[in-house]
Amino acid sequence: DDQMVDEIDFVPRPSFYGQVTSKKTPMEAVALARAQKLILTAFQKCLFWKAGEQCRYCAFFSETKTAEVDEQDIFETVREALKEPGRYSQIYISGGSDYRGSYPFEEEIARYVRILHSIGTLFDGRFHSQLMAPAYEKKDVQRLYQETGLTSYSPNIEVMDKTLFKKLCPGKERWIGYDTWIKRTLDAVDVFGPGNVYTQVVAGAELARPYGFTSVDDALRSNLEGCDFFAKHGVVCLSTIWRPHKHAKLGMQPMPPLSYYVRLTKEFYEIRKSYGLVAVDDNYKLCGNHPDSD
Repeated sequence: DDQMVDEIDFVPRPSFYGQVTSKKTPMEAVALARAQKLILTAFQKCLFWKAGEQCRYCAFFSETKTAEVDEQDIFETVREALKEPGRYSQIYISGGSDYRGSYPFEEEIARYVRILHSIGTLFDGRFHSQLMAPAYEKKDVQRLYQETGLTSYSPNIEVMDKTLFKKLCPGKERWIGYDTWIKRTLDAVDVFGPGNVYTQVVAGAELARPYGFTSVDDALRSNLEGCDFFAKHGVVCLSTIWRPHKHAKLGMQPMPPLSYYVRLTKEFYEIRKSYGLVAVDDNYKLCGNHPDSD
């Protein structure tokens, strides 16, 4: 109705784009910018795909050819990015699941520790950062906190309903399991503190055919109950929007109606607010990936 609500624009082009590392790697192949987050991917494969156990809504890394991202390249790219004052408010690191090691995810955890420790030499003390990774054992979460400058941790459950989790996230179910995922997420609050542990749902995937709920109300009820449970235990629960993709097992199919996302966004926000939780790491102006966070 001709009323200005907000001004929307493209994310400014980072100054490190167009530059290369000492190994001649284009820096934009190492990191990207999302609003005010510097996004790093440490492992550009997901080993769940090897056995066909990838999350059914996921198409990440379906066409990447290399897995390991050079750690020196990451360090040099972050160092260069930090030369642009005020451009970034947080460093975010993630990657595909790598369960290799003498126990599940041992190599992945060691990789994150090395990279975060290396980046940490560019700062004095802790630096505003987030790791999105599987739900690790408490001893490994403690190691990440104690040996690096990491400030928040995000083991995303992505599907709240236990039955649907098993169907839509077979790799997560096999290597960790629904109940263990939740327990480890809550355990992480003991390490990072309330409000510094995050999780998310891939909103809409729980309504996808052939496994999903048959009604929007049932999907909302499942997600809202989960959000309330996590918030009660100091975990910030957010939603990200499911994007159907030709390379995902669910393929291309209709998304839920906009009204579903509006209701979910409003309710998630109100639940977190009622428990005094504020999404300082994933608010929409910093991250841009979670529409219900402010």
